[in-house]
Formats: sequence, structure tokens, C-alpha cells
Amino acid sequence: MPHRYDREDPVDPAGRRQSLHAFRVYGLATAFVLWAGWSGALRAPGNGSPWSLGLVGAAGMLASSWGLVQLWRVDRAFRSGGTHEGLRMARICRS
Repeated sequence: MPHRYDREDPVDPAGRRQSLHAFRVYGLATAFVLWAGWSGALRAPGNGSPWSLGLVGAAGMLASSWGLVQLWRVDRAFRSGGTHEGLRMARICRS
């Protein structure tokens, strides 16, 4: 049966700190969006200016492109045996 984590390995404090930081950032972002929706600050996409809609679209395209590049780098790292351009993949599954 494969294991996701080695029980013998200690918890990585830097990874734990990054996870908690990400949880806080996403929690605050979610709270901000909920507050903006409740207070009426959010508008429907058809009611915005074309420039703001274009800016949001460009930001979405940029974020999607960055994510695809990161996925490509990780895929290349796995296919090349664990390292590629500074990426080092840890083996997380054992048989």
C-alpha cells in the first residue's frame, strides 16, 4: 500500500510555515470578497468599464500562463528523473 508521507521523516518547519501563511492569505482574500459582496461593492461584469474588464482578463491570462509553465516544469522534472532547472522532486510514494 503506498504511503504519502514517510513516518520516519520529521515535519519540515519551513513547509509548515508556508502552508499556514497560504491558509491565512486565502482566508483573508475570501473574507474580503465576502465582505465586498455583502456591502454591494462588487458589480456584475457587464456594468464595469471595458478597461477594467480588459485588465482583469489580462491578469487572468497571465496567472493561467504562469501556472501552466510551472506545471510543465514539474512534469519535466518528473520525466527527467527528479531534477530539472533547479527543481528537485522528492519521492512521496512508496510501494
